[in-house]
Amino acid sequence: MADWIKREISEGLKRLMCLGLERTPAAEVIQLTAAVWLEAITEGRQYDAQLDSPRFKRGFAVLCRQRKTWPTPADLLEAMPPREQLVLAKVPIPANPERAEAAAAELGWDLRPGRKVGGRG
Repeated sequence: MADWIKREISEGLKRLMCLGLERTPAAEVIQLTAAVWLEAITEGRQYDAQLDSPRFKRGFAVLCRQRKTWPTPADLLEAMPPREQLVLAKVPIPANPERAEAAAAELGWDLRPGRKVGGRG
């Protein structure tokens, strides 16, 4: 298990404990609580430190702000924002007529005006 996920869960649970929420686990069992959360949150999922560490922080911040009772791991997953997606720049790709002609010739196509694709014109 990735150490960064353990740290995020541990830090998040510590913050929640400071709030004195209803049904907060006893301090004696918080390590076991963290282990159960870790298992529940990571089972069948893949996480990336760069993409997901900020999501864990924001998810726990949402829980700290909104909850009056101790949350479940499912509550954290719901509170986490979606992953940031890379923005694709809309950069036009310049046309290369010579390359298009070469590719068409390789396929046996005739792209000259008035000719049908496939050379049957």
